[in-house]
Amino acid sequence: LERRMKAEFYWDWPEPIIEYPEESPEAAWYDVSGMALAGCPSAKDVAKIASQKSIDKGEKTPSESEEEEESSEEEDEDEDPEAQAEKRLQREIKLLNTKIRNFKDKAANAKKERHALKEQIKQQQKLLKEEKKKYKGLQKEVDKMAKLMGDTDDEDAEDEEEEEEEEESESEEESESEESEEEESESDDEDDEPEDRKNHLQSIVKKHEGRMSSLKKGNYLLKAQVDRLKDDLVKQREASLSLQEDLDSVLAELG
Repeated sequence: LERRMKAEFYWDWPEPIIEYPEESPEAAWYDVSGMALAGCPSAKDVAKIASQKSIDKGEKTPSESEEEEESSEEEDEDEDPEAQAEKRLQREIKLLNTKIRNFKDKAANAKKERHALKEQIKQQQKLLKEEKKKYKGLQKEVDKMAKLMGDTDDEDAEDEEEEEEEEESESEEESESEESEEEESESDDEDDEPEDRKNHLQSIVKKHEGRMSSLKKGNYLLKAQVDRLKDDLVKQREASLSLQEDLDSVLAELG
């Protein structure tokens, strides 16, 4: 009896109540049943959600877009041939206007490039002129030193102005070519007949094509002139440097 009382005293405790926390989305991932994770949508659910989103956004399914294309083709077939020709003509007019705008933009860029090249030419001509004056002054000094040493006859070297006159004639030719370029007022009168508008715009496109080709050719020639002037400047500086060395050697002999 004493043993039974001791056993009941030690083992007859009330079963404790364990409270588990509420299920959270994080805990649901660990609740595995079979091969699927709890809380993960199935493939059918994903498809339903995607279709619902496309409906909410107003996106067209491939079948709907195909139906619309077929309906538009049927409408085009049902249209009068004259209406189709009118639409085609309007598309051509729109395309011609787009070409004209593109030509104008390209021509504006080409004119900016031409202006920059002409500024470079002026700068190179100015530097070349200064270098020639420097060379001329050095030549006079060398001639004076040579006369003092009695090695030269009386010769004048004043024919340098011919090159300066050639430079001035080149600048005059540039100004004449610039004045010869004419700007025409081009406008598309929407009140005219579509066929007349198309013919007028086609003639404008041809004029722009010719003008653009002449601008490209002119810029090419200006670039070549800039390169030639740069080469002339380098040669003139080398000549001045060589003459300066000769003058220094003469002065060293006299000293």
